[in-house]
Amino acid sequence: MPLEEEVIGLLIGGFSIIMGIALLTVLFLCIKIKEIVQPIFGQYCTFYFSLLLHTLL
Repeated sequence: MPLEEEVIGLLIGGFSIIMGIALLTVLFLCIKIKEIVQPIFGQYCTFYFSLLLHTLL
């Protein structure tokens, strides 16, 4: 049925847009967290930051 194919296309497009926005938001927050944490942990910031990301993911 043509209507169902059209609706599925809209659903896939909408889902892709929402997931893209979510990905950009997570990347932005990760960068901001790294800027805040860098002065606290100094040279070990990359290690702790990657550990945090692995824990969250």
